[in-house]
Amino acid sequence: MFAALVNEFVCFTTVLTNMFLLSGLRCICCCSRQHSCCSCGRSMPTHGRPETRGLEYQRCPVCGRILYVGDHIYGDILRSKKVLGWRTMLVIPELEQELKLLSESKSTRKELRHLRMERDSIEDKIHHLEWSLKLDDISENQKEKLFSEHDNLLKQRGHVRGLHQEAQRQHHQKFHKVWGQLMKTGYQNSRFAHQVERFACLYSSQVTNFGLYSPDKYYRPSEDYMPHEFDVLGL
Repeated sequence: MFAALVNEFVCFTTVLTNMFLLSGLRCICCCSRQHSCCSCGRSMPTHGRPETRGLEYQRCPVCGRILYVGDHIYGDILRSKKVLGWRTMLVIPELEQELKLLSESKSTRKELRHLRMERDSIEDKIHHLEWSLKLDDISENQKEKLFSEHDNLLKQRGHVRGLHQEAQRQHHQKFHKVWGQLMKTGYQNSRFAHQVERFACLYSSQVTNFGLYSPDKYYRPSEDYMPHEFDVLGL
């Protein structure tokens, strides 16, 4: 999803200006009957094909080597990628503060993971006891012990749940008092994060970060993991 091959960092300032003056971005990154790319003006070979009515869509080899940088998903990134076929980079200025807070809250995140694991473990024990109490082949004395253990586990779960919720609330408010983290909704990726993954080839807090890399760099995506792989691989 985040792979982008940037062989040339082409600055088409005048081309971009002229291009977006086209009515409704019509006929962009395709070949008209004159067989030229509307976004860069490059002549396209006809290969002896007869003229046809309407548009003849062909991929322009130059347009695939342009990295378009913008700060709006729909106005910049989505349109440039789907209509023009360009590689795209989304600028997210809020990432500067987000990364700083994430770095400062490493210990809090470890505590949250520990509390959640403890809560899950207690709930598993509660479920096991509840099923055991439904069996008919246990004595009244055993049932009494199980009920006592069950009540203790319920108290432990309530205590851990309270600690977990309070830690979550404090962690949430470090980022934004209402919305929390930019890329998270609880433990899941936010709607915005899904849009970034889907529409942007790359994303960064500012375009000047590209000055640290060669224009020939090949950006490879990180590996995706399924839930069953986390425990096995120790992730």
